[in-house]
Amino acid sequence: MDFVRFGWSFPGQNAAPVLDKARDFAREGLVKLRESQEAVRVAREFLLEAATLDDINEDMENELRRLLSSIGDFLNSRVIP
Repeated sequence: MDFVRFGWSFPGQNAAPVLDKARDFAREGLVKLRESQEAVRVAREFLLEAATLDDINEDMENELRRLLSSIGDFLNSRVIP
C-alpha cells in the first residue's frame, strides 16, 4: 500500500522506522513554520505602527513600506495553510 511508503502506519502494516522518523521531523518543521508565520504577523504590526508615526522622514517611511510589502508577499505566497 502506498500510504506505508510515506510513514503512515495502519493496523497490520507498519511503515519503515526511517519513514516514521522523517514524518516526525516533517511535523515538527510544519509546527515551526506556523509559529514563525505568527511571529512575522506580529513583526508586521510593529512595522506598520512605525510607518504611521508622524514626522518620520521619507527614507524611513519608504524602507518601512518596502519591508511591509515584502512581508505581505511572504504571507500571501506561503504554501502551508
